[in-house]
Parts: sequence; C-alpha cells; structure tokens
Amino acid sequence: MAKLEVRFKRGFRLNGDPGAIHGEIERVREKHGGEVTPELIVKAARRRGSALHGEFVWDDQEASALYRLAQARYVLRAIEVVRVDQDDSGVRVYETVRRVAATGDPDADEGRSYMTRDDILADSDLREQFVERALGELRSWARKYCDIGELRDIVASVEIIVNK
Repeated sequence: MAKLEVRFKRGFRLNGDPGAIHGEIERVREKHGGEVTPELIVKAARRRGSALHGEFVWDDQEASALYRLAQARYVLRAIEVVRVDQDDSGVRVYETVRRVAATGDPDADEGRSYMTRDDILADSDLREQFVERALGELRSWARKYCDIGELRDIVASVEIIVNK
C-alpha cells in the first residue's frame, strides 16, 4: 500500500498543521455518519483547542468585511457572456490574474485582480499566465480522476497534451 501524506493543496494558505486539520475534519465526519458540512466545520472550530480554530476569523467586524470581499469575488466569478447564436455555452467575463510590478521583477507581486478575458488574452504576459493556469487546472483534473476507469482514456489524452 502506498504511503500517504496529508498536505495543503498548492495555492492554499492555512495556518495550522495539515495533518491535525485533516484529523479534526475526519472526527467531525465520522461523528456525523460519514458526512461533513461547512456548518459542522465552523461548529467544531469554535472550540479554542480545535485544530480548525486558527483558520477562522472570530472577530465579527473583521469577519464581515472579509465575507463581503468573498461575496465580491463570487459576483465577479458569476458573470458570463453567452453566445446565444451558437450552442448557448457561457464564458466567464472576468478572470483573476497576478499583476507583476512595473519593474518587471516577477517576485515583486502587486497582488491579484480581475480583468476581462479579452484584456488578458490581448496581453502576451497575462495570456501566458492564463494558459499556464488552464494547463494546471487540466493537470489537477487528471490527478483527481485518474483512478476512475470510465475516464482513463480522457485522462491519458489530457496528460499527453499538458506534458508537451
């Protein structure tokens, strides 16, 4: 049997130990018949000794401001343009990009912002970043579903494409 390791997914920034947090989530899941919900996680995290406690903002004023930012991100992700004359498929209007300082130093990150897909695709640096993220999402999808027999051929095709 393969040795397993618990870690945070790339791009996620949490304060606690991934193993302890996973253990706490598993305790909640087992206590509730194999299911876990965000509400159950928050309830478990209220206890100061919980491995989850430090992952939440408990000051209500600060938490409400952070929640409004999350709502704004949700609104930005919700907007899409639909090509009604074709197949009715939608495309997100706003995408998130990492802005690099005017100095060109990739380590001088100015943070993330949302831009239209058209503006991103028109800028060679942002386009490259966007394509790299798309390929990363494909790699992630392939890792997530590689053990499902019905998807094996698709996963193999994705792996060929992203490893070119």
